[in-house]
Amino acid sequence: MERGLAEAEQRIAELERLVSRTRHDVNGALTPALMVADKLRSSADPAVSAAAEKMAASILRAAAILKATREAVPAQGK
Repeated sequence: MERGLAEAEQRIAELERLVSRTRHDVNGALTPALMVADKLRSSADPAVSAAAEKMAASILRAAAILKATREAVPAQGK
């Protein structure tokens, strides 16, 4: 029984590390995309500006989802 508990705890720790690393990597990919969307928002072309607004909103939604996972699975070592 103790062995099974230790294995389960080890698996949970591995999953926490995976979630933390994935969250970090996805945030790293979203940051430059948001920077580009912010730049495109100021375009003189209304279609480009509108598309950039939608893109930025989607990126911010994804970032909010990632942030919510921090409550469920805190970063390792914190």
